[in-house]
Amino acid sequence: MLMITLILHITTALLSILMATLLVVKPSYKAIIAEKVLVVTTLISGTYLVISTSQGLVSACLSGFIFLAITLTSIRFADIKLNS
Repeated sequence: MLMITLILHITTALLSILMATLLVVKPSYKAIIAEKVLVVTTLISGTYLVISTSQGLVSACLSGFIFLAITLTSIRFADIKLNS
């Protein structure tokens, strides 16, 4: 189960970063919703991985914070572009 969660986590994180990049270039409301789903899925799977393994909490939280900063900034930029 842990390996499946890890693969899901890595896949959704990479897709989320890709979607965040595309949102800045070509924003749409459907893409924003898809990005939010990817972000939530990544956070849930990451939380599960931290709880179920002995990985250091500080490094996981730092990586999660950087991930959130990138994705939420791109969502905000896309929202600004769509509403202007």
